[in-house]
Amino acid sequence: MTDIELKDKLSKLHALYAGAQTEGERASAIKAKARLLKNIENKAIYKFSLQNEVNAKIFIDLLQRYEINEFKKTPESNNTILAKVPGYFVDQILWPEYISNPQRQVVFS
Repeated sequence: MTDIELKDKLSKLHALYAGAQTEGERASAIKAKARLLKNIENKAIYKFSLQNEVNAKIFIDLLQRYEINEFKKTPESNNTILAKVPGYFVDQILWPEYISNPQRQVVFS
């Protein structure tokens, strides 16, 4: 799949999500986008160091929602999560959605 075809498919899925009338249609568009991105890129192990356990729980819930089962907490910290995911998926979907979560706790030091 070329970059042009990929961008075209992603824009169509984004339009499908934006025009969805029900929560089920939105969920289907999100899952279709996740499947597309998971299949086009090799996975790498990412280390996510989060501020507290609440944020770690929110992040794990997000991973499970996208059916990413290859993750674990590190033994030294409950706030650090290792996940095997495609880089494009992290940059375009996972991290932006985590950042925009209203339940996420932001701690300033």
